Amino acid sequence: MNPSRPWGISGITLIAALMMIFGLAEIATAFMHDILGHILIGHIGAATYAAAVVGALYAICGLLLVTMGEQATKFAMACLIALAAGRIALAMTGLYPLTSLTQLIFMFIGIAFAIAFATYIAIK
Repeated sequence: MNPSRPWGISGITLIAALMMIFGLAEIATAFMHDILGHILIGHIGAATYAAAVVGALYAICGLLLVTMGEQATKFAMACLIALAAGRIALAMTGLYPLTSLTQLIFMFIGIAFAIAFATYIAIK
């Protein structure tokens, strides 16, 4: 076993798995409108579907990375950019309410993860 790879998992595989998990969680949050009592999505239809699309982009990125193909990786990077832009657009249009500091922190953490994942993928 390679000591730099715990459990034999590559960094890209781990990031792909996290992206799929985060994407599915974002989709669930979109349809439940509240998760953990702190993260809220607006209750109007547009907010639900827009947040679900953002979550689906995250999950699709993870699936594309699993293929390890060059074109798929480029498309995953484009999806990550769209994901970050989508989160910002949701907040700017009021569909993703920023009514509390917790909500704002979670939005920035989500964007930071997307940027970190994109940076790691670009390096690899």
